[in-house]
Order: sequence, then C-alpha cells, then structure tokens
Amino acid sequence: MTEQPDDFDRFLEAPLPAGNPELRSKLLVQTTGVVRRRRYVRRAGLVATLAACYLAGMLTMRWTAPGPPPPEVAKLEPKQLTPKAAERPSTHARTEETAVAMEYRALDSSTGRAALYRQAGDRYEQNGDMASAVRCYRNAVKEDSASNLTISADDDWLLMALKEAKRKEMQHEQHNG
Repeated sequence: MTEQPDDFDRFLEAPLPAGNPELRSKLLVQTTGVVRRRRYVRRAGLVATLAACYLAGMLTMRWTAPGPPPPEVAKLEPKQLTPKAAERPSTHARTEETAVAMEYRALDSSTGRAALYRQAGDRYEQNGDMASAVRCYRNAVKEDSASNLTISADDDWLLMALKEAKRKEMQHEQHNG
C-alpha cells in the first residue's frame, strides 16, 4: 500500500520562496533591536537585584548590630591621701583600675581579699567576661567566711548562685562527713 501525499507533505517538500531582500534586512534590524533591548533589561534587572540584596544586607547589619558598650559605671574611689601627698599635686591620679589589675591586687593582698575579688568579679562582669567573673567570684566565696554566705541585695545573680552552691556544698559535707 502506498500512501498518497497529503497537503502537509507537499508543503514540506516545496522549495522556499526567494523572498524580498529589503524585507529581510528590515526584519533583521527589528529583531536585533529587540534582542539587544531584552539583554539590557535582563542585565539591568540583575544589577538591580544585586544592589537590593546588598542594601538589605547592610540594613540588616545596621539594625541587628549591638549598640555601643555601656560606659564604665563603677569608678574606684581615690585612695586616702597622706598629708605629704596632699601637699604636692598628683600628676597621675588613677581613677579607674582594670579588672585584671584588681584581680592581681586581690591575689597579692593579705587582708580583705574577698572584697577585692568581688570587685574584680564585678568589673569582669561589666566587661562581659563571664568566665573571669566566675573565677573571681569563686575566689571571693572561698576567701570569705562561712557565715558570710548569706545572699544580700548587693549581690548580682552570678554571685548569688555561687554563694548558694557553696552553702549547699558545705551542708552536704556536714551531713556526709
């Protein structure tokens, strides 16, 4: 059985018309312009998207960035001046001491070590160094007498927790020792 060619087959087999060269050049110019504009629009869209992402990132960092550190609130009282020191002007009066210097002063001191360790712990906590604050507060609790493990209104949460832990530890030793 042989198939008879239909209209579609005849259309495909027919030779292409020669066409109008003027029409072809117009069509090429229009098509080239459209393709070029689409490319520019696509690139501009990409640049605008990248700029919007960058701006959103900058704004996010601006809104979520922590504020400036709090100013040092606790200043040390100036040492009592002896009569000789009061007569001559002080050229380098120390109004503020670092937490590390306070801790070394507590370490070197023979009396009042608990209070010095507590001051150093307070300063460390103000500066956000919680590990050093815990170390100083533990030393303060260890140096302090057992009768001074009561929690006072001046204690912050960290010192309260350490005093409570030390008190429980001593109770446990009394019951098991």
